[in-house]
Amino acid sequence: MLTAKRLAAAALYVYVCTILPAAAASSPVSGDETLILTGTVDGPRLRAVADSIPSLRRLDLSATTMTSLPAYSLAASAIEEIILPESLTAICEGALAGTPLRSLTIPAAVSVIEPYALSGCTALETIEGGSALRVIGEGAMRRCTALRSVPFPSTLDSIGPSALRGSAIVSADLSRCTRLASIGEWAMSGCLSLESISLPGNMRNIGRGAFFGDRALSRITIASGLDSISDFAFAHASSLSEVDASALTSIPALGSGTWHGTDQRAATLTVLESMLDDFAATPGWNEFHIAAYSSVIPTEAATAAALTAAFAGQQLRVASPAPALTVTVYSTDGRLRRSYDVSGQESPYALDASALNPELYIIAVTMTDGSMSAVKARK
Repeated sequence: MLTAKRLAAAALYVYVCTILPAAAASSPVSGDETLILTGTVDGPRLRAVADSIPSLRRLDLSATTMTSLPAYSLAASAIEEIILPESLTAICEGALAGTPLRSLTIPAAVSVIEPYALSGCTALETIEGGSALRVIGEGAMRRCTALRSVPFPSTLDSIGPSALRGSAIVSADLSRCTRLASIGEWAMSGCLSLESISLPGNMRNIGRGAFFGDRALSRITIASGLDSISDFAFAHASSLSEVDASALTSIPALGSGTWHGTDQRAATLTVLESMLDDFAATPGWNEFHIAAYSSVIPTEAATAAALTAAFAGQQLRVASPAPALTVTVYSTDGRLRRSYDVSGQESPYALDASALNPELYIIAVTMTDGSMSAVKARK
């Protein structure tokens, strides 16, 4: 016996088959909430589906022959889940803008996400796949306020203006994106959860305001090719504690207000020893606490038995066997993380370690007589 709900679903199925003469539509699953399409589907037909079935939540296009998801074809629809076909090579302008998608898997053949394709998808949390992605267009993921994970494959060569503006991404590891020469204006501005950025060696320019207002940003790793950082690129990065520029052999030019509202003196800029004086003499860079990168890892000396170091919350507590000049913190791969001037102070030393991430460190203490002791401590 047919219920009213089943009759309504059947009526919708007949209607969809009528408006989609070039495609086959399966009977909706769970009432009219799911629809599976096969064959050839174009933009007007997809728009008709979205408009005629307002309760549609799941759309399966995996059996279609589509090569692109047409512009604005599903924008502002109620779709929470979409399965895209492996034949797809592009997600066109505004195609899924303003939808309540929660996750998205990008097929391996997709190379372009066009402007505003996913803009305003405020429920979208993760994007997976996209191994051949070359272009993330202007505003493509703008205002995806729940989006924490985005693929940055080695094929990526363009991140457009405001591409991820206002998203919730935690990390932007672009180090494998060797074709990426620049980041667009305001590309990742207002990303309030973004904690770390790693730039690729081929990058020449960081666009205006690219990371403006990223208040959680604590670590920036700059690769060797960077020539310039534009106006306000890192303005108001109020949590910044470390800039690793140890790969640079020349000093990037800075635009106006590049570090505006960022407490540079609370952050350590690590550079090659040969570049130390150059950075120290360059306005815009010399406001950092500048330290030389060391490839020599201090070893635990015989006198280390009298040296103790331990983290207690956000403090590093060091007790030295003799008066000390400096306490220097290294990562276990030899990168300088923090240096403290303790001359004139009495041991034990209580040092602010809030800028250090939880990991194992080597704590090296240089005494007033020039000797050094080192111990390991884990935060």
